[in-house]
This record gives sequence, structure tokens and C-alpha cells, in this order.
Amino acid sequence: KQFYDEALLNDATPMIEERKWSFSEYPKRAAWIHTLPNRAQSYRQNGRRNENPAEADVLMKALTAFVKWAYANPKPLDEKGKIQPWEVAALTFYRGQEALLRAKLWAKSGQRGNSRNFRLSANSDNPVKITLCTVDRFQGHEADIVLLSFVKSGSVGFLDSPNRLNVGLTRAKYQLVLIGDRGYFASDRCRSPLLRDLAKSEYLHSIGWEVQNDKT
Repeated sequence: KQFYDEALLNDATPMIEERKWSFSEYPKRAAWIHTLPNRAQSYRQNGRRNENPAEADVLMKALTAFVKWAYANPKPLDEKGKIQPWEVAALTFYRGQEALLRAKLWAKSGQRGNSRNFRLSANSDNPVKITLCTVDRFQGHEADIVLLSFVKSGSVGFLDSPNRLNVGLTRAKYQLVLIGDRGYFASDRCRSPLLRDLAKSEYLHSIGWEVQNDKT
């Protein structure tokens, strides 16, 4: 509603059938995992380097849960009888966070030569393709499930960009998962009306995962 005329938001008639989704980890198709940064970790916002280890840990936990589900729920074969992998996009607004997530994916997959595309198994029937990318570079692409890390807490940075937010929020075919400090973005301390409206949206249902560093 922020970006498009409401008439453009009506689903086509067959869309409900085409977009059936049995992954029940989240109560809604768009969800927010409220995640506070761990100040004891190397949370840095010094120009070129922006990373949030707490959000990276939550994203990897969400990714692991989805991969486990995908092995038990493979996509239907395509018209040629070939396996179609589920596609996951691990997105963030900052290159520092992208680098941190890449290091975690290297450790989990063993694919240290990869920078963007990962699979957590070398098997030919691997049911999940993972794309790691900044939001800006993911424009024009889409994925079945998008895990989006905001990184910032206590400041807006360049998140207050309608075009950038539009890309981040509209890349998911089936499931969007936002990971960030929802409390800050929904508060009066956040100077961006756009981000405040997003954080307060009734469409987003906050997930009460107990993150180890989220104890305040």
C-alpha cells in the first residue's frame, strides 16, 4: 500500500492455488523476528563496515529450519521430470552483514570458493538453493522465501529509502521473514515514518523466538 495503487495488489484468480504453502514455522506469510543486537559482540557501524552478529545468528537458525523442512517437502518435479530446488534469498542492506553471513555459510556448507550461491549438501537431489546478496543487487530477482536482515538498531542509516525497502519487501514468492530490532523501528526514536509504519504493521506478526542474546 505504501508503494502501489491498491488495485494492483489484488491477487489473480489462480494465485491462491498456485501459492499454497505448507511451511508452518511462521503464523503469517510476512513475519518479523524481533532481534536485539548483542552489544558484547562486534556490532559495528563505522562507515563502510556494518554487521550485526545477533541477526546473523537468527537468520542462520531460520535458514536451517527451512532446509530441514525442505528435505521432507521437496518441490514437485518440473515438466521435464527434473528436481526443482526451493530457492532461499538471504538478504541484507549492508555489505558488512553480507560478509558476516558469507563466513557463516562457508562454515556450514564447506563451499569456501562461493560468494553468492550456496547449497548445504553436495547431493544432486539437494532441495534448497541459497542466494546471499545485498538488497540492491537482488533487484529484479525473486525467491520462494526471503530472510531479510536490517542490521541497524538505534539509527536509520540508508534504510529510509522507499525504493530499497520496496525491493527488500517484494522479492518473496511464498514467505517473507524480517529480522531486526522491531522495537526500535516502531518507536518514536526512529525518525523514519516509513520504517515506523512497517514495524507497526498488523500484517507482520512478531515471532517470539528466544534468541540467546535477546535478554533485555
